[in-house]
Amino acid sequence: MSDYREFSSAELTEQARQLSGAASHLHTMAIRRKESRLAAREQAMDITGQAQSPDGLVRAVVDVGGMLTDLEIAPEALGLRADHLARVISSVTQEAAGRARAEVRSLYQPLIEEGLVGDLPVLLPGSLPKASATASPPPVDADEDEASFEETFSLRRTER
Repeated sequence: MSDYREFSSAELTEQARQLSGAASHLHTMAIRRKESRLAAREQAMDITGQAQSPDGLVRAVVDVGGMLTDLEIAPEALGLRADHLARVISSVTQEAAGRARAEVRSLYQPLIEEGLVGDLPVLLPGSLPKASATASPPPVDADEDEASFEETFSLRRTER
């Protein structure tokens, strides 16, 4: 036995008004989410990290992904043993990459807290997903040319 109830015109109008309001809210949130992701993406791509050795003889600059973009070695550092200089360069570069990662986290944290993005982008060294050697990239959909930076370069959060 079915329990059908007839709705009055006023009830249907009120339900339609509520649904329209909910749809408008969802649309506004989707636009805000997209705009926030795009703005964060643009800002993130300009992030660099810089560090120098305590004695100031080695200075490194890395891009947002931690790739070395500039290395300055003072002439005095060339007198160091090669293995020591290599350790200093490595240490300074890692510190610069850590600073770039911290800036990315700082940029995205408010967006994560607001629920506008789900994860940090995978610009951080060591966090690229493993891909099969035989896997081919998915086809590009013309409507998705503007796929979000986070959707393209993010990992699922893991419980800590």
